Amino acid sequence: MPTRFCTHCGSELPDGTQGSCPSCGAALPPGKGKKNPVLAAILSLFIPGLGQSYNGNALKGIGLFLGLGIVGLISVILDSTIIFLSVILWAIAVYDAYRDAGRMNSGEIPEAGQQILFFLAGAFVLMIIFAVIFTGFILYAFASVYGVSQGPNDKSAEMRVISNGSYYADYGTGDCFVKKNLSRSMVIPFSAHGCHMDYAYFGKNDTRPVELRADLFRGDTRVKSYSTKAGSVYFRNIDDFLERVAKEPGLVQEPPVMVRVLTDGSWSGSIDDLYGAQSDSGIGPATLTLVHPVLPLKTCFRTQEDSPDVPLTVEVYSGTVLLRSSGLKDATGENCVEIK
Repeated sequence: MPTRFCTHCGSELPDGTQGSCPSCGAALPPGKGKKNPVLAAILSLFIPGLGQSYNGNALKGIGLFLGLGIVGLISVILDSTIIFLSVILWAIAVYDAYRDAGRMNSGEIPEAGQQILFFLAGAFVLMIIFAVIFTGFILYAFASVYGVSQGPNDKSAEMRVISNGSYYADYGTGDCFVKKNLSRSMVIPFSAHGCHMDYAYFGKNDTRPVELRADLFRGDTRVKSYSTKAGSVYFRNIDDFLERVAKEPGLVQEPPVMVRVLTDGSWSGSIDDLYGAQSDSGIGPATLTLVHPVLPLKTCFRTQEDSPDVPLTVEVYSGTVLLRSSGLKDATGENCVEIK
């Protein structure tokens, strides 16, 4: 038999107690008390946690209100489907308020006075906190959409893209970026670009064998360059690179690295160094040049499906000095060379 309590003084009632409370003498009509379960449920349906405060447990009510607010805020910020968790939590709050009011009336748990004002004060403070967080998120989203700077830029730097063909440009940061198709050369001054320039990607849209080259300048000095005739070029961690170049003049390697692809078939591959990559493809032997490489460097090339059994070798030179030559193809069918 569940423990019962007096609905007037809160004293524990001995098993089998009927009629009146041994401690305070108050009448104990069965199944009837001071709490209205339906009202408690409606209050929690209106504001989650308000019904618990009506039952005398404002801390539980504030906890439910806080939990619902956090889940709702996360779902809005992440554009997530976890909003359904808020519905479940709200339904639990309604049921909990209804159940506790009934248990108080039956004497299963001690009855407590209303703590609605305490709950409302706590909910008001939480709503202010949520409003501040949500306002910050809205301002951040606005800054991302409308190109407000998301980080530092080296104001002396600029990207110069040279091409006579059609190419695709994507540059900026993950939250503030520019994407567009172009058919002419262009210059991107970092000082005039609203976004933090963390990365820059340029890829050819056509198959004409014209060069697409992107040069990164700091002042009047070219500090990084990638080029391709049938692929793409990519700069990564630009700010970090420019900061290191300013402090470490010997960071970029001289002379350029030359990669020779030796095959009679069709091929594709890429040259990756610490701060970017250039990819290319072609038919027959070719020599690719990486200007201002930053070690470590890895280059991988493979024959295409129309030349599966054609031999392919990759040689990496610094000037006229052979640094390394590839051996057998790896498990992916590629020939790779690493220079550290």
